[in-house]
Amino acid sequence: MFKKIIFFIPLIFASGCATNSTWMKDNHRIIDDKTIGELTLPGTHLANAYNIKGSESLCVGESIDPKNMSINATLQHVMQESKRYNRESFVAYLNTQKEDINHQLSDGIRYIELQVCGQNNSLYTSNIYLTDKLDNILTSINDYVNNHSGEIIILDLDNNLWADYGKMNARDATLLYNHIITIIGHSLVPKSMFKNSVGQLKKAGKQIILLSSNPQLATFPFVWDKTMVAITPQAGYSTVQKIETIQNMYKKDPELANIISIMPLYSELPAYNIDNGISSTNQDDPLILNYLSQTLANHAMIIVTDYKHLDAIIDLSIPNNQTTLSNQYTVEEKPE
Repeated sequence: MFKKIIFFIPLIFASGCATNSTWMKDNHRIIDDKTIGELTLPGTHLANAYNIKGSESLCVGESIDPKNMSINATLQHVMQESKRYNRESFVAYLNTQKEDINHQLSDGIRYIELQVCGQNNSLYTSNIYLTDKLDNILTSINDYVNNHSGEIIILDLDNNLWADYGKMNARDATLLYNHIITIIGHSLVPKSMFKNSVGQLKKAGKQIILLSSNPQLATFPFVWDKTMVAITPQAGYSTVQKIETIQNMYKKDPELANIISIMPLYSELPAYNIDNGISSTNQDDPLILNYLSQTLANHAMIIVTDYKHLDAIIDLSIPNNQTTLSNQYTVEEKPE
């Protein structure tokens, strides 16, 4: 049986967003021997949802089918039906981020969650409203990895794919994939390299991991099937739910070391949830973050959050890679 000898190399991890643009490269001696599933990464929930004013065009597909609406379109519908809808506060709630994708990446974010909306023969990102053209965001990500060869970025489309008629069908999902390939295909990590180390991905010139749970997208060689490679609990909003989510993520079977753990840590829902006892949860956010800071060591995960928690999550996540050790050999695989 092979034995692994681990050398502890003291490194200083960058702190403060202004110095995080190259944090993976700066700490390559610790980062490069790990797989993606062994890293702690800060991520942004609906990274495309910033600067929404409510005057933008709607993503028709998110709400056209009453039986299959997006989460926020459903939330909006429930609030309107219950006569508790306040347009101004709801639009503010839709702005999950404050800065554009390039700023997020420069701040240290390495996991980007997007919602895509195909409309009028064009591809956009959305959160009820159209937020930006998909090409602009993909180009920003492409430019970033081209200028930062030591960084790896996960782009998660989940199954947040909409079209004029509702949920995107297989044909349009295929067209979406082909379009994505034309912009960032040269940097995409094939799913065959799932168990490779970060260093091996960099050496192969593969810096972008495309993740999705869409059944059609997941069939393609450059899309990692989220249902197979990641564990993602449902977001909780009360203090108890948030702590329970964190605890459950820590219970991951050691045999699943390469599996990507994605933990959602969002702030409060709009006020209509008062009757359910899960609103105004921001009062407990310091408690949640303090609990996370004390228990995160030796646990690797992607923490996905909104702008209210973002700085704290960045400051917690990046240094945590110094304490979480690689616990599995990686294999030599050539990229496709």
